[in-house]
Amino acid sequence: MATIETIKQFEYFKNLSNEALEIFIKNLSTNVLKKNEVLVREKEPQNRIFLVESGELRRVKANPNNSTTTSASTSTSSSTSSSTSTTSEGIIVGHVKPFECCGLLHAFNVDPAFATIEVISEQATIFSIEATKFVELFNSNQTFSNAMFSSLALELRKQSKIVRTLQLQNSNQLQDSRLKICFFDSREWVVSSFQSELQKLSFDFVFKFVPEKLSIETASIANGFDVVCVFVNDFVGSEVVKALSSYGVKLIALRCAGFDNVDIEMAETLGITVVRVPAYSPYAVAEHAIAMLLALNRRLHKAYARTREGNFSLDGLLGFDFYGKTVGVIGTGKIGQCLVNICLGFGCRVICYDIFQAPCLLNREDVKYVDLDTLFRESHLISLHAPLTSSTHHMINNESIQKMRKGVFIVNTSRGGLVDTSALITAIESGHIGAAALDVYEGEKQYFFKDCSNETIADPILKKLLSFSNVLVTGHQAFFTQEALSNIANTTLNNIIDWQKGNHGRNHKNGVFKQ
Repeated sequence: MATIETIKQFEYFKNLSNEALEIFIKNLSTNVLKKNEVLVREKEPQNRIFLVESGELRRVKANPNNSTTTSASTSTSSSTSSSTSTTSEGIIVGHVKPFECCGLLHAFNVDPAFATIEVISEQATIFSIEATKFVELFNSNQTFSNAMFSSLALELRKQSKIVRTLQLQNSNQLQDSRLKICFFDSREWVVSSFQSELQKLSFDFVFKFVPEKLSIETASIANGFDVVCVFVNDFVGSEVVKALSSYGVKLIALRCAGFDNVDIEMAETLGITVVRVPAYSPYAVAEHAIAMLLALNRRLHKAYARTREGNFSLDGLLGFDFYGKTVGVIGTGKIGQCLVNICLGFGCRVICYDIFQAPCLLNREDVKYVDLDTLFRESHLISLHAPLTSSTHHMINNESIQKMRKGVFIVNTSRGGLVDTSALITAIESGHIGAAALDVYEGEKQYFFKDCSNETIADPILKKLLSFSNVLVTGHQAFFTQEALSNIANTTLNNIIDWQKGNHGRNHKNGVFKQ
């Protein structure tokens, strides 16, 4: 039930006298609507004025590029009430948030609705008044009509701004024929590295960098773009791929080596090419893995904290020589091969496992391929460099850990899903695993690549990992070197250029497709 205090929170009615408000409120009806319910459809007579007390609505215009439009899509948007974006079925031209209203301009003429208005929150409480009753009240109460004149002028200015934005958007799309690339999960270093590399090439692309990760909720940002460029924590499942296809996207360019976050089969079905960066700087990742192992072994993180407080005691800092120790390398692609060479430089014995054995390692006397059980049993240090697939998911688990020697060190700079983290924690607590170095974590999407220092870590498993003194966690930074960023940008842009030249699908040298 509307009250004077409630209605005064609406900008358009705050200057009305209590007497005028009481008359106004008597003519209001109250409805509680659920998500996706439509208040009025585009081009239908808008014969009511709506006031939103709680929840959120949005205005969606039919997309002229679509052959049919029945209703607004259900994907959400972070746009303000005067910004535009698109869904698969229309263009989002505005939002109506609590204590905002819509329909004032239609009250005196009952025009066709400018856009479809629908509920996008779980539910919304809406006050409404018939246009005819509003006009009667306007004509019969001088105080009410005087206060409303300024409000109607404000609404007219807002609607004019929306129209100008749509006109500009349409004009830009018609005039600009350059290839358009939308970068999701963009940070400052993404922007600078890609802009720097683009200057070296003789191609002119349109870049749009957005901080949001790609998901079904954010996919509409890519409407009108030819290419989306995504990273490791963007989600490109089947529904997202379908949405991207409906928006006109023809290429998904991964700026990383892994592609477990993309539904490759759906992309190929819809004619979308997927490309990746198979090798950007294998040295960067391999060196980071070794750095983490050295830091844990020699307790550098503990020593650093101590000496800053004036504590130069060596108690609890005892490590061991890497020389002569056995290192087990799981996955011998380019990164694994780099790590093998580094470990040989330390004088380690190196054993490897991979279903695809690297020819460059097969004939070496100082490197030996073994089965997994042997690797688990003999290794003092284990480094993971395998891709995440259905067969490698949770390859480090309770069963495999029991096959390892007591006190083993494990480092993972590949994919978080390779490790069953609960099993890892149990083994650390029991002392079976001596230390763990994790640059990746299965639940990292919520936290990695952003500053969470002012938040409480709600993930109990991550919180537990961070509490161990013999666990070192870094935020997926193994790749993060100047050389790697330059190589990622260069390879990604050249992947896009090759695609633009006609090398689509399985014809692309760095294409990813279902085997």
